[in-house]
Amino acid sequence: IGLVIRASREIQQVYGEPGFCASSQLPYSLSLRSFLVLALNQIWFPRTVYLARLRQELLEYKSTMIQAFIVEIRDVVGHIKDDANAARSREYDKEDRELLMKLLPPISSSFEDKATCLSGTREPVLKAVKVWLYDAQKPSRLFWLYGVAGCGKSTVAASICRSLQADHHLIGSFFCWRNDVDRRDPVRLVWAIALSLAEANPKFRTALLQELQDIRVFTSLAPSSQIERLIERPASYKDIQGTSFSGTAVLVIDCLDELDTNGVVSELLAKLVELVPWILVVVASRRHPEIVDGLSKLGDLKEELDLYDENAHQDIIALIRDELKPGGRLHDVCE
Repeated sequence: IGLVIRASREIQQVYGEPGFCASSQLPYSLSLRSFLVLALNQIWFPRTVYLARLRQELLEYKSTMIQAFIVEIRDVVGHIKDDANAARSREYDKEDRELLMKLLPPISSSFEDKATCLSGTREPVLKAVKVWLYDAQKPSRLFWLYGVAGCGKSTVAASICRSLQADHHLIGSFFCWRNDVDRRDPVRLVWAIALSLAEANPKFRTALLQELQDIRVFTSLAPSSQIERLIERPASYKDIQGTSFSGTAVLVIDCLDELDTNGVVSELLAKLVELVPWILVVVASRRHPEIVDGLSKLGDLKEELDLYDENAHQDIIALIRDELKPGGRLHDVCE
């Protein structure tokens, strides 16, 4: 460093730094003492000798200085590359988010605004589902909760979701409804499932994004086409095969029977369970023949519970009493 500084000073002096005389290469405003020191230096140690030695030292340390400059340049270039990669990564993240935003589920399709079971009610049913969820030895990966209309399937499904969310095991929920064009659309359910899987598993998300980058992915909005492109293909990628998942990841679907084509979606769920072993699925619906046929292929991979067989007499009494209390829906009616 000292050598570079000395050489730099000489270069400045030779090229006429302001305040130096070009002819004599001596400063204009030198004191008498400084002038005598410079003069004596020139007599005892001629400038030509000094410059010759400086040149020799520069040659000796040439490779060292070059390496030092290269190291500095590489460091600067490395920082520039890091900044560029970070900017590019942010841009990619933005593009990825925009692609995934296309799969957002309809408003009110999640469980958050749905009624849950009154505390102390439907306990046998909720316990049966919970035991199944956390049984590591079970062969089944889909729990089908079915029953007639009005037997409380949606309320039980919402309670299951709330419990799973509290335990950080819920990766997604979709509550179908025949009176909402989006919530009865099987394609919107397929998109919601694909998005839930992508949020739960980074490898699946990478595979799904590769599919979404193909502009032809939405050319056909037939449920079978969307199932193939957004679930079957990503789940079949080499990096996804054999993927393990830490913990229990659960997807809950309610009122499957209210979809426009519930038979096709039932087959989708059967494929989903077979292709994606790192998730569990809870389905609530009426026992329609199309759904029975679609899920029948699962065999031992499916667990069933008929809500109609569960005695809910005491639960109904508890609910009525709660609604008759001040602030309940039946309180004003009785008044």
